[in-house]
Amino acid sequence: MKKTISILMALVLALSMCAVTAFAASSDAAVTMESSAAKANVGDEITVSIDLKNDSALGIGTLMFDLTYDSSAFQYVSGQARKGIFEMTEIGEFSGKVSFSALNASNSGTIYTAKFKVLKPGSSFTLTLTEATLADRDGADVLDAVVAKSTKTVTVGCNHGSTTTNITKAPTCTEAGEQAVICSVCGETVRVETIAATGHSFGEWTVVTPATCKEEGLEKRVCSACGHEETRAIAKAAHTPGEWEVETDATCTEDGKKVQKCTVCGEVLATEVIPAKGHTLGEDAEITKMPTCTEEGEQKGVCTVCGAEVVEAIPALGHDVTEWTIDKEATCTEDGLKHGICNRCEEEVEEVIPAKGHAFGEWTVVKEATETEEGLKERVCSVCGEKETEVIPKLGESVTTDPNAPSIPKTSGTVVGGVAALAMLSMAAGVAAITLKKKKDEEEK
Repeated sequence: MKKTISILMALVLALSMCAVTAFAASSDAAVTMESSAAKANVGDEITVSIDLKNDSALGIGTLMFDLTYDSSAFQYVSGQARKGIFEMTEIGEFSGKVSFSALNASNSGTIYTAKFKVLKPGSSFTLTLTEATLADRDGADVLDAVVAKSTKTVTVGCNHGSTTTNITKAPTCTEAGEQAVICSVCGETVRVETIAATGHSFGEWTVVTPATCKEEGLEKRVCSACGHEETRAIAKAAHTPGEWEVETDATCTEDGKKVQKCTVCGEVLATEVIPAKGHTLGEDAEITKMPTCTEEGEQKGVCTVCGAEVVEAIPALGHDVTEWTIDKEATCTEDGLKHGICNRCEEEVEEVIPAKGHAFGEWTVVKEATETEEGLKERVCSVCGEKETEVIPKLGESVTTDPNAPSIPKTSGTVVGGVAALAMLSMAAGVAAITLKKKKDEEEK
């Protein structure tokens, strides 16, 4: 590379020494620079072009210039010089500078293009014309041209492909925070994000005021992050029932009252009525009407407790029958009937003998249940031979029994027996009522 530069410099010097006649510098000759983009993003490639303008009769004998750039913002990729009548040579690419040399330029146009990769935002290219000579068509004497400088700035944007975050306001238990999302390439703040409040970090509840059976208590818990306290009520404690206490004594005619109180706070928890005691007649009470088998009697006297004169009923004695004659035996399903003579009033009394009910034995399986069919079982009354049957559920089938469901006999015979028993009971009651009425009428006569 150094050898190439030396040759070119020697060639430029030789051409300069051959100049015999000096001409004034032409303002019609100029070297300019253009960029393919005024804006670009990091990672894009842009093209910078070097253009020659020469409208004079003179040609360009020699031309040397530098293209300088910010090597931290742009990376040189490649360059392409124009070939032909104008011979353009790239002397070399150095850190932040590309140097060029040209000979015998005779026409205008783009003489060089260079490609650069954008590394970071905001920088510029500068074209500096360090040496130029003008010569006529026959290579006559030359004169140094005016040195020119051209600067182009490329505004570089960023797609913010890589970002970092910076917390600008830390969140608290109750307030949201903020963080800035920053492009790690260009340093621009892309956006500001909200950080949700962390919420309290409460510890265990501790009792501040214990609850009693009369008042609620209080407990609290504290946030370990900010010290905020939260409180809540503790429900009242249960009462402690004490012994029953008589609040109002019962009298002969009026009820009393007893209460049960809490042994801690004294609140009344329950009350109960103490029934009136009733009068207590002394031994000198007088029977004013004797009771009979069917009618109440009456007695009067003075209460030994309260001193009040009292008239009390004496309960009816009821019939006294010691020998009964069976008119109809009771069966499993039907009531029987019996009669006898009362030893006191000598009245004939009839009574119903309740049905005995069946005396069933153990269940016997008649048909085994399967997974697809129900089975059947039966049991037999040892007294009357009545059979009762019941379905056996299919294997694997659950049976739910409603405890509130009425008991329904399993066979029609049982139902018929129950109806008959009710009919006989009604009949016996009617007969007994007629008999008693008839006896009473005779006594009154």
